[in-house]
Amino acid sequence: MTVPRDLDAIFRAGRTRRWHANAEMVDTCDFTDGHGGRVARLICALVPEPSAALLKAALAHDDGEQLVGDVPGDFKAANPGFARQLEDIERRERLRLWGVCPILPLSERERQLLKLCDRLDALMWVAWHRPALLARWDWQRDRGDVVAMAGALDLGPEVIQAIVRVIGGEVSR
Repeated sequence: MTVPRDLDAIFRAGRTRRWHANAEMVDTCDFTDGHGGRVARLICALVPEPSAALLKAALAHDDGEQLVGDVPGDFKAANPGFARQLEDIERRERLRLWGVCPILPLSERERQLLKLCDRLDALMWVAWHRPALLARWDWQRDRGDVVAMAGALDLGPEVIQAIVRVIGGEVSR
């Protein structure tokens, strides 16, 4: 096991501000350490016995953002070359902080669970802080994506119903 050398840098990585590029959410004061903790909690709620690797990845998956910030997903989608460069920078930073990249040892299913809970946390944050935004087309799209991801992971109708209760919308199953 590689022992982290720079505990101060790891602490600072958790203090990266989320939503700083989103004019409607910038004042909600979310940080990557709180986000990572909530993602880990969601994983524990949705998966009976999550692996330690999955929980570690949940806690540290955004630590590389301390170098580049929380770049909006729509911007990354519109600029795939730039998005690949950002991911490379973030991956190297996670490697520097942790000695290993916390996401790499995950199975494909675990990566999809991490992605689901990452997106679900964003929706839940918006639902808590700016519920009216969930009526907008982009958040409607994201809600549909989350429900589809849960269905693809075969989490079961009761889990999907619980997700829909929290973020609203319709179940298309």
